[in-house]
Amino acid sequence: MDAEERKKNSSEVTVEEWSGSSSSKLSRTATITSLSIRRSGSRFSHVWRRILQAFVPEGFPSSVTPDYAPFQLWDSLQGLSTYIRTMLSTQALLSAIGVGEKSATVIGATFQWFLRDLTGMLGGILFTFYQGSNLDSNAKMWRLVADLMNDLGMLMDLVSPLFPSAFVFIVCLGSLSRSFTGVASGATRAALTQHFALQNNAADISAKEGSQETVATMVGMAFGMLLARITMGHSVAIWFSFLSLTMFHMYANYRAVRCLILTTLNSERSSILIEHFMETGQVLSPQEVSKMEHVLPLWASSWSLKNAKSLHTRIHLGVRVSSLDKLEVTDLLHSAESHYKKAKYLLLERKGIISVIMHKDSTASDVLQSFIHALVMANLVDKSIYIHLESRSWMDKQYENFLLKLQSSGWKTERLLSPSIIWRANWICGSSDEKIEHQLYELIDHAKESNRFLFCAEDSKTAEADAAKAMSYMKGDMLTRTRKLVKGLAKAEPSWLKAMERVPPPTFPRPDGKVKKISLPEDVYIRKFFLKHPDSKHEDAIKMTAFNPPPARVFGCRVLELKEEGVSEEEAMAVADMEYRAEKKAKRMAYARLKQITRLQGKKLPPNPYPSAIKEIQAEERKYVRDRFFDPKILKIVEKMKEEKAAVMQDRMRGGGW
Repeated sequence: MDAEERKKNSSEVTVEEWSGSSSSKLSRTATITSLSIRRSGSRFSHVWRRILQAFVPEGFPSSVTPDYAPFQLWDSLQGLSTYIRTMLSTQALLSAIGVGEKSATVIGATFQWFLRDLTGMLGGILFTFYQGSNLDSNAKMWRLVADLMNDLGMLMDLVSPLFPSAFVFIVCLGSLSRSFTGVASGATRAALTQHFALQNNAADISAKEGSQETVATMVGMAFGMLLARITMGHSVAIWFSFLSLTMFHMYANYRAVRCLILTTLNSERSSILIEHFMETGQVLSPQEVSKMEHVLPLWASSWSLKNAKSLHTRIHLGVRVSSLDKLEVTDLLHSAESHYKKAKYLLLERKGIISVIMHKDSTASDVLQSFIHALVMANLVDKSIYIHLESRSWMDKQYENFLLKLQSSGWKTERLLSPSIIWRANWICGSSDEKIEHQLYELIDHAKESNRFLFCAEDSKTAEADAAKAMSYMKGDMLTRTRKLVKGLAKAEPSWLKAMERVPPPTFPRPDGKVKKISLPEDVYIRKFFLKHPDSKHEDAIKMTAFNPPPARVFGCRVLELKEEGVSEEEAMAVADMEYRAEKKAKRMAYARLKQITRLQGKKLPPNPYPSAIKEIQAEERKYVRDRFFDPKILKIVEKMKEEKAAVMQDRMRGGGW
């Protein structure tokens, strides 16, 4: 009696059996109690799920990206058409080798097959050498190129029986084409597998993709054998079937690539993103960019790229420094000193093309930053003349915000997918140039001291002899004079003397012993500028340098630059004059705005940061004029002169000089 009561009062335990590849895709298969086992679902659905697990990744669809399923569907269809065509091309190839003919020999067929395979292996190695580092950055394009080359290889196999004399050559070309397919297809497949894997399941995705391809292969071979049997001996039917399947194959590949929504940054996607962000301040999503980027090869989309004027086509990443000319190196050194002291890259703009030189210690984030900076500069080329300053300002203010918006939109900003950068550089700002400049100034000061000695020794014969001796040391160029001064113990040997003696500077002939006047191509336009703007003649001559030239020289160089681009002389002068006036007006408006702000703040008016040349000269001379009335030393001299003049007047009055 007590045992029965305890049995009734005891709680019943129920165990449920669930089946599924992930926690989000589970289904209940059975319910187990102490009294019975009740199964859920049909046995057919259970078997179907087990079969499906052999072809889709574990946890599908949550374990892969949303574009996995449509891509695999179109990829399987294009693979199916490929294997059907393979049967047709293989049949043609075997018949060309001589299968079924009594005249064919085993050694001949083996040798031809060996040459075919050898050509394919060598072609694969060469293709990897030239394009291996570029496959990641353009996975979509190279995926299409790989299948196009595969189609070309099959076409060669099908054509080979028609040209028996050139059979080996045509077959080797086909094998070479398919070798490119093997390398490009394998590399892009690895990149896409990494893209699909959301749960670090790249190996599982790759294995299941192999199962899908195996099924497509078997079905394609079956249909291919059937088609080869039906079309045997009918060349028109064979060619019609082959070309139709090829057209479908290319269409399926295009649709498959268009389904991909990549979240990594390459040159074209970065260009689309930065151009839209600079216009609207918003970042496009990966889905929107996927619809805008080009997936066709460069030769097929060159016309559309030319019309679109994509920014990334103007960027040359990883430029070799020794490939630059002298003028470009000068601009590069100036930009390194003024704009990129702390950056791990240098940017150089020349005729709308932005060259990027990377530092030898630059990282992946530096490469991404340099490319974004180059895109910003390329976007400003046609809009501003101060592209270095404005692009640097944009990077300081907007770059971090741009990266944060990219990450929030689902983009990966760890690195830029680009071809490997082979050429790099190293630069140090300031130290060596300052040392050389100090040594040059030291030599100039010594020459001045020698000249002063000569002028002070004119009154005596001994001094004249010493002067003649010293003058002998001062004959010749600077290198010769320095060598003589060091030899005569008149100067310590500078550190650059031996290097200059090994590689002396070039000498220029002087006709009639006279120094020829230096003339530059822009001098004629400088004179015309002075006729139109005479006040510019007062510009300080010290400003006439490559880094801070006066307006007249800027005008002349700008006219020459426009003429090189095909603009007529009159139009070039008009454009350069308009730019000068616009810059002058902008400076006046900036100072007016500055005065307005200081008045509102109740502060003292600041000096004009852009004074005219005449006012600069007046400001420089004003302090010397003021010194006449306020400098204590000058006032003391004036008082002494007054006292001397008063004493002279008193002496004259005592002596009756009046």
